Amino acid sequence: MLSSSPYDEWTIDFSDVKASFVYRPKAFTEREQYTDVFSYIEHLTPSLHYFIVENQEFIDFDIHSIEQRETGFYMNDLLLGTTTEQVIERIYCDLYENPFAHFSVMVLLEELEEAALSEDPVLRVRAFNTMFEIDRKAAPIVNRVLRIIQVEEHEEMLMQVIAEHFEKIGLLDAEVKERWLS
Repeated sequence: MLSSSPYDEWTIDFSDVKASFVYRPKAFTEREQYTDVFSYIEHLTPSLHYFIVENQEFIDFDIHSIEQRETGFYMNDLLLGTTTEQVIERIYCDLYENPFAHFSVMVLLEELEEAALSEDPVLRVRAFNTMFEIDRKAAPIVNRVLRIIQVEEHEEMLMQVIAEHFEKIGLLDAEVKERWLS
């Protein structure tokens, strides 16, 4: 034992440390929707390098080399798992793919109002993200949208947050303030 006191401080120096990063593929965030290993593999980005971790080592492999046999899923002679979930849990890649990047794709200004009022939840999120991004340029659209938008109860707080943001920068009409901030 180096010390018996939790107040002792130690400095540990490392040399010749090799560190590697691996990430979950973007498809991993929607893994519940894949009914089998091969439908999951179809949604992986082919240009990335894929790895599994075996005995604390990263093993590079071709995602198309996975085979299903009677006893499970294999890469060559290495058993990856007996279920789809087990195999999906073992696959990593070398590059971070932001699974939410599509929410940051800006909507064109001339399409912004229609997008914000859309029934498509992804398009709506993109529209409101765009409004935050372009701020003052979006003021007339924000006011029109917040004046007429119909939302579910669980979306009301989001509309209040949006209204508060645009109120702080002095861009909300009185009618919109009355609706969302009173």
